[in-house]
Amino acid sequence: MYISKKNMNKKLIKTIASVTCGLGIAGSIPFITTSCGSKSSIDVKPLPYEAFQYSNVKDNTIIGFKKDFWNDPDNYRDCNAIQIPANIVAIDDSFTIASEKSYIPSFITIIDLSLCKDLSSINYGFINYCTSIQHILISKSNKTFGLATNVGNADVIVKKDQKGDSLLSETNLCVGCLACGDLIIPQTITTIDRYSFAKCGSLKSVTISKNVTLIEKGAFIYCYLQNIFVDPQNQTYGIANNLGDKATVVVQKHDNQAVWSLNNPCVGSLATGDLVFDENTASINDEQFKGTRITSVYIPNKLNIIGTLAFADDYYIKDITVDENNPMYNYANNTGLFTDGKIIVQKTDGEFKWTSTTKPVGCLACGQINIPSDVTTIASEQLNHTAISTVVFENTLTQIGESAMNKCWNLNKIIWNQVTNLILNKIIIQSDAFTYIANKGLICAQNSSEVTSNQLLSWFQNNGSGKGSFDFYNWESSTSK
Repeated sequence: MYISKKNMNKKLIKTIASVTCGLGIAGSIPFITTSCGSKSSIDVKPLPYEAFQYSNVKDNTIIGFKKDFWNDPDNYRDCNAIQIPANIVAIDDSFTIASEKSYIPSFITIIDLSLCKDLSSINYGFINYCTSIQHILISKSNKTFGLATNVGNADVIVKKDQKGDSLLSETNLCVGCLACGDLIIPQTITTIDRYSFAKCGSLKSVTISKNVTLIEKGAFIYCYLQNIFVDPQNQTYGIANNLGDKATVVVQKHDNQAVWSLNNPCVGSLATGDLVFDENTASINDEQFKGTRITSVYIPNKLNIIGTLAFADDYYIKDITVDENNPMYNYANNTGLFTDGKIIVQKTDGEFKWTSTTKPVGCLACGQINIPSDVTTIASEQLNHTAISTVVFENTLTQIGESAMNKCWNLNKIIWNQVTNLILNKIIIQSDAFTYIANKGLICAQNSSEVTSNQLLSWFQNNGSGKGSFDFYNWESSTSK
């Protein structure tokens, strides 16, 4: 099954200036409409160059956004592109974390390299994890890089060969995570190496061609693909036929059948949709579905081993269902623990209970979590890599451990019940407790006569944002739940 070519000629937004691979000025922000390479009629409204940070003027290397940019990135919402200036010859691999951030704003949909014709170095991770990119532009005059011409209608930046051709191959892969759209693996590729397309979050789909015979671990991890296709003529791989009608999971074929099992797991992090495990499923491997677009999980009654990080970083999980007869795993049953969230825990001392030392099994936790009043400490790494969206603290909380909610990208609301100044003065928050959470969110001081939500927000920005936990810059205060 192959993906039809999409129409690249999009309706233009009204532009203030229009040139071909050139620059117009509208106030202090340049606007251009560019036609570079095979692209046409793509409206580019770049961020001002003043938003970027450079290592120094002499080596013409751009390393990221200035810290001031993150103080209020909404000021730039009229922009839709990162346009690399003409004098730049190198893009550092720390681009997206140069100013203590690890993402590109979602209003950025275009990466424009068309002006920097002498660009000769793009290090790994330029736009890693970014999910919003729809177009990547580069000048045909660039001698080092070009858009791959053998990948369907995807935009994929690769190095040019000696003939000047831009072809994706086993030895010439995407650079800088610069890939977006619907990728068709070329017929010339038989092996997709480990992490070949890792963190290319703007890829929307991938088609595995008939000649692919080896897909290594993590080949597409953190791509969060919306659709996955396998050519039916492929003799090695297929879509598993035993994980429910709404799941797409790529596994090896045996006797021309594609059946997921402990010994025949998902390959290359190629998984998406609603997982319904067969009633006879007993085990799930470590990291089996890590960094995929799994949206829900059903745990049958015989499943008694869920490996470490089995569902880590699966931020699209919205629901988890456990067979009520499963003797090993169930929802934590502390009174008031959940509003619309779920945490799956292992039975301990005859109970399914959330404690200061309990971790979600396989990182299976999502939605709103209310920390019980008898849980005074959130342990190090206790909720990290999960899909939780809201956390409610009680006034009994005394410590939040190192990396406790690290990489909870969905976490966009923190409510603290009956918080007082004494609590804030005494509580211990260790490093990276809230690193890599949502770039925007709400802080709410609930039922508190001493501390307002504005004061609590300031406290988080000054304290919760310390020691590497820096993700409260763009959060706001809220007076409601």
